[in-house]
Amino acid sequence: MKRDYTKLLLGLIITVIGLSLLFNQFNIAIFGITFGQLLSYLWPLIFIIIGLSIWFGAKSQAGIIITVIGILFFLNIIFDISIWSLLWPVIIIIIGLSILFKGSSKSTGIKSSDSHITVNSIFTGIEKQVNSKNFQGSNIFTMFGGTELDLTKAQIDKDGANIDITVLFGGVTIIVPKNVIIKSEGSALLGGWEEKVDAVPNEKSPVLRIGGTAIFGGVEIK
Repeated sequence: MKRDYTKLLLGLIITVIGLSLLFNQFNIAIFGITFGQLLSYLWPLIFIIIGLSIWFGAKSQAGIIITVIGILFFLNIIFDISIWSLLWPVIIIIIGLSILFKGSSKSTGIKSSDSHITVNSIFTGIEKQVNSKNFQGSNIFTMFGGTELDLTKAQIDKDGANIDITVLFGGVTIIVPKNVIIKSEGSALLGGWEEKVDAVPNEKSPVLRIGGTAIFGGVEIK
């Protein structure tokens, strides 16, 4: 079985952060460094690890953005640089570069085939009704905006489908059909990941896996 080293490292850092919060209550210091100071250095690494994981896993521009945000928070701690004065210009630069490398003047929109849908929502909202007879999956990236993907009229492929979601300062809603098995495998950091599916499909129903990350945002599956 392949080990997920990203989750292992992320879990380790979160555990250390928790221990730092706990031991900081006792004002314990090691080599002159308090656990509170250690915590201030560690928490930006969560953004960096998640961002690199998204980039190396899906080659998504969301991974670059999240990594850069983590680095900016880290620089803010080390050099006392104003994070907010740097964040907006960097985001604009990244969006501009992504447009150039894609060879298109449109960074927001939908690319779809009969079986797969890609949605990029940046500073806007997108609603998409899916009517595919052989839906196999979707990649959704939402930043400072919202996305709603309605699958109630879609037929999930008999071998299942996968939806990968990245949310940064925004929200995504997935409306699922009633005749599928939902596997919700996402995580949230300073946000929410909520499943509100009441349907009880049979064992032979196709599996719809929904995973990803929500940072300063939320995902709702209903």
